[in-house]
Amino acid sequence: MPFGPGHHWSTSNGFANRVIGGWQISTIHRWQSGRVFLLQSGLGGTTNQNDPGVILNGITRNQLQGLLDVRKTPDGQVFYVPASLISGTGAANPSFIAPCNTPGKVCSRVFLTGPRFYRADISLSKKTNITERVNFELRAEMLNAFNNINFFYPGGAATSVPTVSVSSNFGRITNAFQDPNSTDDNGGRIVQLVFRINF
Repeated sequence: MPFGPGHHWSTSNGFANRVIGGWQISTIHRWQSGRVFLLQSGLGGTTNQNDPGVILNGITRNQLQGLLDVRKTPDGQVFYVPASLISGTGAANPSFIAPCNTPGKVCSRVFLTGPRFYRADISLSKKTNITERVNFELRAEMLNAFNNINFFYPGGAATSVPTVSVSSNFGRITNAFQDPNSTDDNGGRIVQLVFRINF
C-alpha cells in the first residue's frame, strides 16, 4: 500500500512512517457456476445398462434450470428445486418431470447446473524493519472473509458427472460445498493471526 518511506504518502516523522508503512493487502476471489449433473429415472438400466432418462412435460430444459435455486424449508431442510417440482412422496412431480418407464425406450438426457459458488480470502499484513536485515511481520488472514454459505448439489464429491434420481428424495441438498478432489474445504469464515520475525 502506498504509505511510508519511498511511497506516495509519507511523513518526515520516523515513528509515524513505521506505523503507516509496510502494509500489504492481498485477496483471492473464487466465483464459479455449480457443477453439472444429469437427471435419471432411478428405475434401473435399459438393455444397454444405461438409465433411460426422463420425460419433461410442458417445460424445457432451460425453463427448468431457471426455476432452480437454493431454498430452506421451515423444518431446516435445504432444497435446490421449488416445492412445485416435488410430489408428496418426495419424488419429482410427474406433471413436470417423469421417469422414462417405457421398456426399451430412451427418453431425454437432461443436464442441469448446481448452485453457484463464491468465496473471498483476504490477507492484510504489515512488515516493520527492526534493523537493516531483520523485520517483524504481522499478518491477519481471513478465509471465506464474507462467510458465504456455499451448497453442494448433488451428493458428495465426485470427479465424474453426478446423477440425480427423479424417483426419490428429489432436489434435497445434504452437503456443504467441497472441491471434487478434496474434503478439506474450510466452510465458514476462519480468521488466523500470524506473527513472524524475518532475518
